[in-house]
Amino acid sequence: MHWNAYTASVGDLTTAPPGELRTVFDCAVTGFVAAVQTALPDLKAQRGAVLVTGGLLGNSDPKLDEMAVSWHAMGLAISKAAQRKTVALLHHRLAADGIYVGEVVVAAIVKGTAFDRGNATLDPAVVADRFWALNEQVGDNYCCSPSRASSMHPSRGSQRAGW
Repeated sequence: MHWNAYTASVGDLTTAPPGELRTVFDCAVTGFVAAVQTALPDLKAQRGAVLVTGGLLGNSDPKLDEMAVSWHAMGLAISKAAQRKTVALLHHRLAADGIYVGEVVVAAIVKGTAFDRGNATLDPAVVADRFWALNEQVGDNYCCSPSRASSMHPSRGSQRAGW
């Protein structure tokens, strides 16, 4: 299973209606958990994997926080942070069932996406390769905490990186 859903509807936490904030959380966490629950019988039967696309704005870092504020992407930042915690919890909870849960944190704009305004630096093939490598780790004792998350930086290619 691959989870890549997001909504960027909340730009400023100080002015966003609470319902919009809930929508952001529902997409990143509630929808994700519901999808895992729905797929769980098949995931167990096939000893499958849950692969998630994360975003660097979900990391707790003063510079990234400032960037999220200036980009009016505060909702996206908190949703990716909550999603990252959900991935880590499900990673540990489902390991005993033989289900691998992991996350690729995309730390650049991917070429050819809606966000590419001619300044994207990350080739989508690199993202695909990283997901494939993550999928190959099924059964490995890999943890998706921020200090061990899989991250992609355009200048360094696909790699695990500490923060």
